[in-house]
Amino acid sequence: MPSSNVAIIDLGSNTFHLLICQVSKGSFTEVYRKRLFIGLAEGGIELINDQALYRAREGFSDFRQILLEYDISKTKIIGTAALRSASNASLVNHMAEEILGQPIEIIAGEREAELIYKGVSLITDTSINHHLIMDIGGGSTEFILISNGKRTWSQSFNIGVAVLHELFHKSEPIANEDIGRMEQFLDHTLQPLHKAVSGKDVTNLIGASGSFEVVVTMNDGKLSSNTVHSYDPKDFELFEEKVISATYEDRALLKGMPQSRVKLIVVAFILMRYVLRLTKPKQILVSPYALKEGVIVEMM
Repeated sequence: MPSSNVAIIDLGSNTFHLLICQVSKGSFTEVYRKRLFIGLAEGGIELINDQALYRAREGFSDFRQILLEYDISKTKIIGTAALRSASNASLVNHMAEEILGQPIEIIAGEREAELIYKGVSLITDTSINHHLIMDIGGGSTEFILISNGKRTWSQSFNIGVAVLHELFHKSEPIANEDIGRMEQFLDHTLQPLHKAVSGKDVTNLIGASGSFEVVVTMNDGKLSSNTVHSYDPKDFELFEEKVISATYEDRALLKGMPQSRVKLIVVAFILMRYVLRLTKPKQILVSPYALKEGVIVEMM
């Protein structure tokens, strides 16, 4: 196929992403990338509140202006957990049709996991040993187990950070009793993950962008759209308790803490800590590639 500009819009439950790439057969070049924190799942994924609907409209208008600046041959708009679950998700779809000129393709959790796997595999070598990809979203979290280069198990769970925050983060700082309740909830909910990794020696826990980016920034790293960062799990342990035990105000002052992550990072870190204790990986990898890049792989 001749090279052309394509746009991928990923409507996550917490964040809207726009990626524009020049795609040709077998390769792509990033042209433009933007992220907007919208919070569709703020307050839960059963109903998108009025404030989030307003931010969604503003986000679509912003993206429309950007798309008009580029010669786009094809646009794909992908919706995930909040748009799968919210009773008023059709309002967001109507906005997309009105402002961007096409409907949203709302994908199932298993399809989301497949695209994440394709995106991460583009930048991370998983050809030998066992690796677990973890993509923490606002409404759902996807896990993908790779064994010697093959995806052997994957599942999407409705335990995104907006959901977990609504269920368990009741005070500042979060109470120990609520941490215990959340961990008991994860024990029950993540039984399929326990079974999938049982007996597996996991080499890498691969975090697909999102909340894992905080591991990079708090370790004095700089985020990049095409660089995988590698850490010893002990690097996470150095500041996990500092984040989990802090109040909102104290978290906002922590070195390397993005302001857009302050509210939801506590439940994200508890979830990450839970999975690290379960899998005991040798390394944590933070991949900038996820669902959007998986769509690009299919276009190539």
